Amino acid sequence: MHRSDEFLIDNAPQQARFFGLDFPAPPPIDEYITEDTVINLNGTELKFINTPGHSPGSVCIIDDKNKNVFCGDLIFKNSIGRTDLQGGDLKILLDSVKNKLFKHTKDDYILHPGHMEITNVKDEREYNPFLVSGK
Repeated sequence: MHRSDEFLIDNAPQQARFFGLDFPAPPPIDEYITEDTVINLNGTELKFINTPGHSPGSVCIIDDKNKNVFCGDLIFKNSIGRTDLQGGDLKILLDSVKNKLFKHTKDDYILHPGHMEITNVKDEREYNPFLVSGK
């Protein structure tokens, strides 16, 4: 995980109790993801970029070989991730999309969000109402 989201793990048991759930202590973090982190899986190189906004430690995982981006809750088809939760920030999220994600990818990259439908960089750059205004 990215170091900037460590507070979420530290607070997970308290958050769970807030919802009436029991959450055991999570295992220790064995490695922090940075923008130097690269993972090779069966000949596919996965790069990581920190894209804060939904949370301070949000990351996108980029597979340049197959033109895929696993973007979590940063961006969705015609929408963006929530920024009203602890550590979220709308201005930072929009900056992450425009100046990090879009700069590391091309229009034909497929975006795989944490949930909802897949989309692509071109459509989001052109039609996403949160990104179109103030280009």
